[in-house]
Order: sequence, then structure tokens, then C-alpha cells
Amino acid sequence: MHFNPRSMNQKPVHAIPSFPNVHELRAVLGLPTPSQNLIILSKFPAVHILRLLGKPRGRVHKCLLFPPSSPLALFLPVAALTHITIPRCSPQDFIACIQDTQSPNIVSLHMEFTKLDNTAFNTLSELFPRLTELLIRIVVSDMSRWFSCEIYDSSQLKDDEVVDGQFGDSVRAGSKLSKFFIQLANTPTVPPNLEHLAISWECYEKHFDELSAYKIPDFAQLRDTLVVRCTSLTWLWFDGFYFLYEWCDPMPDGSVKEVTAKTFMSAYGMHSQVPDIFNDWDPLLWPVLATV
Repeated sequence: MHFNPRSMNQKPVHAIPSFPNVHELRAVLGLPTPSQNLIILSKFPAVHILRLLGKPRGRVHKCLLFPPSSPLALFLPVAALTHITIPRCSPQDFIACIQDTQSPNIVSLHMEFTKLDNTAFNTLSELFPRLTELLIRIVVSDMSRWFSCEIYDSSQLKDDEVVDGQFGDSVRAGSKLSKFFIQLANTPTVPPNLEHLAISWECYEKHFDELSAYKIPDFAQLRDTLVVRCTSLTWLWFDGFYFLYEWCDPMPDGSVKEVTAKTFMSAYGMHSQVPDIFNDWDPLLWPVLATV
């Protein structure tokens, strides 16, 4: 059965029946009457898979994250809920929204953030300890935020840094993305049952060919550390925009896949092989849709 909740906008809220047999719900946030939308969403009491979607390149307004208009506060305590997709927001807003809410059975979390640091990642791991799947996209419009300084004398660059790009009087350096993955191995908390972990940085900036310096993290060491802490782990996707690492064990044919791209163009080539697991963020899914 397929159902479009937008058709209910023409009905009085009190006339809308309950739909206890709907187990998957996709809903677009950002509609003009959040309180009425929340009443409509409450008509779906047995949702297993909840996909809250935002408008293209749009950030969710805080009023849609925090009570009394928050779909998260409505659905997270539902015992049947196991999978959730969150539209773009800041990790601080999301964590503040849910930190006092029980979410006992969430095993899959797909998120889109405006930024991410190791503290936020650790907090997410603590709030969702039963995760088997964690996918995080971090989307920005200004990639200069990924670097902490500019260097005008290339001799000041460290020997283990890769310089990518073609133009610029200076080199953007101090990659925060490299630092994140390097420190990830030491994060205090990781959900022990993780099977799939993906962290991907993306940018809408068109001029990405400025000279930029970054260190390639030791992904093999990070993989070994995570495998020890998460014994069911089978897939890693770490995308630092300029570099990308994928590990999969086993592949469908029983082999092990492990690939590292060390430049933007090499990483760009790997994006053509992006796994189907990322389809939750496909624009085709933006229309509101509920399915059994």
C-alpha cells in the first residue's frame, strides 16, 4: 500500500484516521504548519522506518527539531522504530533535541549535518548504543572551513602532507578532516554492534581547485582499531573530499575490498561506485510517501 499524507491537508485533522499498519514513513520537514503536521504524523503509531527529509540544500529550522513541533520527540520513544533518517541540521541542535528522549531500539541512523567533530560523534555513539548502521554526511558551502590556516611558503608544509589543486597564491593547510579521521581511532565510544559506518564530507562550492594541503590518515590502522571494537564490522566508507577510503569484508564473491584515493580526482572517480546504501539522500525520495 502507498499513501501520500499531503492529500490529508484538505481534511480536518480530527477526521484523519489512524494508520497502525504503516511501517515505513517518509515525510518532508519545512512545511508551513508544523504543529498540524505533528498531529498528522501522530496518526502513524507503529512506524519501523522513519525518513525525515528536508528541502534540497535546505537546513531544517530549529522549531522542527525541538518540542512542541518535533517529529523526533514524537517518534523516538516508539518501541517499533528501528531506522531513522535525519535531514540537514547542526549536530549540536540534533543532540540537544534528543538527549532527554529514550530511543531504545534504533539500529540504523542516517544523518546530514552542517559540521562534525569527534565530540559530536562520540555523543551520538553514546545516545544510540545499539546501532548496526551509522551513515553521516557533512555538507558545507565553503570548504575553507575545513582548514585552520593558509601557508604562503610551501617549505613550511610537512613532508607527509599531500598538496592538491592548481591555483592560489597560498596553500590552505591544517586540514580538519584529516584530524577528524586521525582522532577517530581514539574516540571513547563506538557502538559495539556496528556493521556499516560511513562518514562523508561534501561541498557545494564550485571552485574546489585551490591549492590545499592535507594528511592522508592511516586508514589501515583505523580499520584495525574499529574491527577490534566492533567485531561485526563489514563496511567502512570514509570520504574526506580530497581523499576517500573504502573497505568491505566480505564482498559478495567472498573477497575483501580495500581502496584508498589520495587526491580529489581519484576520490571523484570512486564516487561513481557509491553504494546503494546512500540512496536515502536521493532527491527522488523528497516527496512525502508512506508505505506498508
